[in-house]
Amino acid sequence: KKEKFSELIILYEKKGLHQKALNLLMKQAARPESPLKGHERTIQYLQHLGPDFIDLIFEYAEWVLKQFPEDGLKIFTEDLPEIEALPRDQVLDYLEKISLNLATPYLEHVITDCHDQTEEFHNRLVDLYREKVQKLREEYINSLPEGHAPRKIGEEPGELGTLRKKLVSFLHKSSRYIPERLLTRFPPDGFHEERAILLGRLGRHEQALSIYVHTLKDI
Repeated sequence: KKEKFSELIILYEKKGLHQKALNLLMKQAARPESPLKGHERTIQYLQHLGPDFIDLIFEYAEWVLKQFPEDGLKIFTEDLPEIEALPRDQVLDYLEKISLNLATPYLEHVITDCHDQTEEFHNRLVDLYREKVQKLREEYINSLPEGHAPRKIGEEPGELGTLRKKLVSFLHKSSRYIPERLLTRFPPDGFHEERAILLGRLGRHEQALSIYVHTLKDI
């Protein structure tokens, strides 16, 4: 019987009965005695379907992404021609609905590894970095003892410092985001360096310089 399941998957795949195959894989995944136990077989199956089956991929990727987010992301990031051909805007929208924590590494992959120059992706990554930094920064400021000044940008403790460095570095390196659209989203009281970079991109060099000299005291 155990061998029968594996043979059934191969048969379904050959006949193009992908929904039946994926249903069987999902049901068997949680059964410890099954030769199809675990989520790896589902990931491999979905990775080879390609853009014609995007709705099916979204339907059956969900349980993997919710239970095993890091592994599940490989359905959309592995270096395979079928994955390369998937519509990235649809994949991003889908991942954002499941978790913003999935959207960020997906965009990092698309921009850094695939060299995607789509402005909307670059804008969205800046937005995701900013949203997370803003939340972590508020928590950090509130946790400081009275009279203690926050550490310099990028030197904050833990995830905040790491993410802040990523954000500043990306704003410096990328030329594909739209600064005028992003500037208004950065509050002037906590994102001095980020605002200075964006002002510089907009040609407002005096304002940028003023932030570096008077606020950041970096020159």
